[in-house]
Amino acid sequence: MELFYTEQKNVLLQYSLPSLEELLASLPTKIKWKQTVRYAINTFWSNRFRSLSKEKSTLNRLCTDTINIGEIHPVWKIASEIPGDTKKTITKARILTGTYLLQATKAKFNIGNTDPICPLCKLEEENLQHFLTKCPTLEGVRRTFYAPINTGCNQ
Repeated sequence: MELFYTEQKNVLLQYSLPSLEELLASLPTKIKWKQTVRYAINTFWSNRFRSLSKEKSTLNRLCTDTINIGEIHPVWKIASEIPGDTKKTITKARILTGTYLLQATKAKFNIGNTDPICPLCKLEEENLQHFLTKCPTLEGVRRTFYAPINTGCNQ
């Protein structure tokens, strides 16, 4: 029984929840307690995620200030049930996490004796900067997506 009490005390302490004595003194309703616990756990893990994400190279492009435990990341919110949109969202998520394999990455790790040159324009090494901002073959796609961003910033 003492082990159970100790474990409960540690869990309540970890999530900054009231002690068992405080809870017994003023017993909250079931709904209020569930809200309090959910908020405490989500806050704890959101803060823990933010602190640990600074050490992870695959998370350095994500704005971790906008990510909360229990909520969907903004990239995934725009995915609809149309298969093409889901594939686009997967690509965006891979770019954000640095797991999208570009030619330069494949060549670096010698995946299939890959040439680091961009297969679309064949002008220079395909790295993230080239893929997102320089490749002339993707200029039309960039123009489509940059126009709304630029007009939104000028308002």
